[in-house]
Amino acid sequence: LSSDETNSQCSNYILQQSRTAGCLLEAKKDEILCFSIWNATHSLLTKCQWISAYLKPSSPKDLNFQWHQEAITVTCSDLPYKRLLYEIQYKSMFDTEWQSKEEET
Repeated sequence: LSSDETNSQCSNYILQQSRTAGCLLEAKKDEILCFSIWNATHSLLTKCQWISAYLKPSSPKDLNFQWHQEAITVTCSDLPYKRLLYEIQYKSMFDTEWQSKEEET
């Protein structure tokens, strides 16, 4: 998972229609992930990138909402992954469709 660790085979494969379709890795923070895809004895692909390039994080925890006359501010004390785009969807009682707002932090 990083340059100072030894290589190891995926321990949690993702299966689709009884075929291996990926590997599920647990990430605690954004670091460089190096991986290799092998076909028995030779490497087909080796790549190193920031984990956030592949990340599907869980929803933020401990959200706080502050209402101000015509606006609301949503804050979160801990967003562990940088360079991600976060989206908030909201709907007032006057809206027929959900509205979206995207921010990096």
